[in-house]
Amino acid sequence: MNCFVRASKYLYRKKRKAILLLLLFLVINVMVSGTLAIRASSLKLAEELRKNSEGKIMLESLDRQSGFEEQDLQEIMAIENINWINRISETSCLSSQLFPVAGNVESEDLFDVHGYDELEKDSPFAEHIYRIIEGYFPQSQNEIVINKYLAEKNGIQVGEKILLQSMEQQAVEAVVTGFFLVGEEERQTDNVATVNRIENQLFATTDFVNMLSGGKKFINAVVYVNNPELLGNTSGILAEMYEGRVVISAMDNTFQKLNLTIEQTDRITFMILLLTILIGCAVVGLLLAMWTRGRKKEIAVLISLGVSKGNIFLQMLLEDLFLYGLSFIGAQMITILLLPVVGGKMVYLQGNSSMLQLSPSGMIVSLCAGLAGVMILMGISIFPYMKKQVKEVLSEMEG
Repeated sequence: MNCFVRASKYLYRKKRKAILLLLLFLVINVMVSGTLAIRASSLKLAEELRKNSEGKIMLESLDRQSGFEEQDLQEIMAIENINWINRISETSCLSSQLFPVAGNVESEDLFDVHGYDELEKDSPFAEHIYRIIEGYFPQSQNEIVINKYLAEKNGIQVGEKILLQSMEQQAVEAVVTGFFLVGEEERQTDNVATVNRIENQLFATTDFVNMLSGGKKFINAVVYVNNPELLGNTSGILAEMYEGRVVISAMDNTFQKLNLTIEQTDRITFMILLLTILIGCAVVGLLLAMWTRGRKKEIAVLISLGVSKGNIFLQMLLEDLFLYGLSFIGAQMITILLLPVVGGKMVYLQGNSSMLQLSPSGMIVSLCAGLAGVMILMGISIFPYMKKQVKEVLSEMEG
């Protein structure tokens, strides 16, 4: 009878022991697979955060007349770790169709037009100082948003066109896509210059402002980085490039807050993984040692029948490997069912629970590590009987 047959017959004969060891392996594998999935998702989410966490460097030109040109922005984009740049431009204009809300009687009837590549970011709207109450942000070059009070004074509706003129009489037509309010409009004093009144602030894209002003200059630039962890190095490079020309400030608050949560989760899952492995190895090792001690008679009988020690070891190893393999398959199925539930309970994964999943490479590493661990524990438990002479094993059986 070969070792494979003996192993199957032993497991069938000792069903209770086999089921107990199977359940133990199952619990260990479920905990290990779950913690590995959580750690993998934490690392993946951290990588995405590096690109989407709003880590940015704000460059404010000290000379608003010269500002930044296209060549400057091309040089900035050539720097490693730069993701994209939100260009900010500004100009003053007139209008023969749109009349501003009057301010200081000595001031000119001008409007301030502010341009952003993405108005939702880095503008007063992003800071919730200004808010869109009707319509939407400008998406194309000829779109603009204006103050609600200014619109009411001029009888302007969303979707209507207005004609603006630069100080050099360059006329540009724009479509009003939305109205905004601040809440401080009525609290302004009469001493405020017309161009500085909230009602006379217009918001558009940088391309619109450049078309209106007839140039391609930007008063500020907000540089977004790929890796917020290298924000300081990138800021230093920009400071050297534009020394004396700009004021630089860096912001990565979103990344730091979310990254702290992810790092805490990663440390906790690592501790759970480590404790699971250590406690699992200890319990399995003690259980195998006890069972191997109880099988001295079986070992002695097999040796007396001429079965080699290596063959006996292989039989016991096959028993444990079969149970571990069976428990591993069951653990993966249970883990796949539980992960969506666990992901829904984790704050930083809410809405991204699909990220919480087992990776094929992680499953293979876990299986190989588990099989290796079982082989080592089995070897340790049976080693005392493998090193003894046949006579010693037989005498222990008689005793």
